[in-house]
Amino acid sequence: QDIATDLLEDVEPGKIIFNNIDSDRGGDKIDRDDNKINTDKDKRDMAPMRLVIKKSLLKNNKLVPVLVVSDKSNIRIFKSNNTVLIGPMTPDDKKILTKDMFTNGKLDMLVEGVNPTSGSVTISVNLYDKTTMSKISGDSVKVRVTDTLAMGLNKIHPFHFINIMQRKDSNRECEACKKQDLEDHPFNSRHVHYEYKCEHCREYCTRAAITMINRAYGGFLNQDRISIYGRNHGMVTHDKDKEYPNNILGHGETMSWVSGYTNALAWALSLKNENVMQVYFPTATKSESDSWLKITNAIVKCKPVGVVWWNDKVLHSSVVCGARINQGEKEIQLADPTETKLTWESHEDFKYSFQYLYIIKDSSVESIKAIRAE
Repeated sequence: QDIATDLLEDVEPGKIIFNNIDSDRGGDKIDRDDNKINTDKDKRDMAPMRLVIKKSLLKNNKLVPVLVVSDKSNIRIFKSNNTVLIGPMTPDDKKILTKDMFTNGKLDMLVEGVNPTSGSVTISVNLYDKTTMSKISGDSVKVRVTDTLAMGLNKIHPFHFINIMQRKDSNRECEACKKQDLEDHPFNSRHVHYEYKCEHCREYCTRAAITMINRAYGGFLNQDRISIYGRNHGMVTHDKDKEYPNNILGHGETMSWVSGYTNALAWALSLKNENVMQVYFPTATKSESDSWLKITNAIVKCKPVGVVWWNDKVLHSSVVCGARINQGEKEIQLADPTETKLTWESHEDFKYSFQYLYIIKDSSVESIKAIRAE
């Protein structure tokens, strides 16, 4: 890489690595809690890091390459063959790298997030004089472990996930809004906030959830545009059409949980429908056992998860944009479009509530081209 790219590796906040709290072994055994790479799925939850040293330097018997980390309690570094080089359970924060570890001057490693930290961790490789053990040269990279996509406005993470309230959010005219005559809910401009009494806002939770995911990937679709797409493709009910004959925005009409969420989300990201996996929980028992595993498996791969859950006795769409284990308790970070901000919620309280999850397939992430406007 060039010098400019190399220098950027030392800039805060550093490269983002997720706290590896899913379970590719199954059950409740968390991947970060052992010194192993648990299957190829677990490898995909880690950050690949390649060290390249000139062959002439490796052959120089007077030089010793040493791997150093500033805080080994937050990360674990593996050789790609499952050997732990440095981590919470190793005795030292340094590791001498021997010639036999390299292939053609290259050493491929995997960095696992073990524990979120408020600061970055510096990973360095230094060349030392073998006799005096004085440092001759070196290179470093900063990393930061996190457990949430929602890092707010400080741009600490490539996903600036923000909570968006469900509401009419364009200047398109809606004759039905004119009839209900609510303050701050005009018929010919966007509504300032969500209000349950407004039929237009009340049924827009799925549109808002899709908008949030679209914008997390760099798009800029509004909820009204998603509603028009849904109505034109048979995903939005037309049960208010008699009451409101010119109801092009779908005022008071719900978007289908089964086809609408999947199809509209795929469209908003320029994907095919089969690129979005819909997970249905027919029973509370299945929801309890599977939802945490499926959510964390997506989050550690940097993917927000669309959810439909029972909010009291009503199905409601939201997005899960983070997951953590807080003092032993499993928690999810919820972007609820009826709320003004993201909240951490106990998974224990939610585990019987999930009805559907909507997860972008791993193989499709690189194909995402989030729609910005139409």
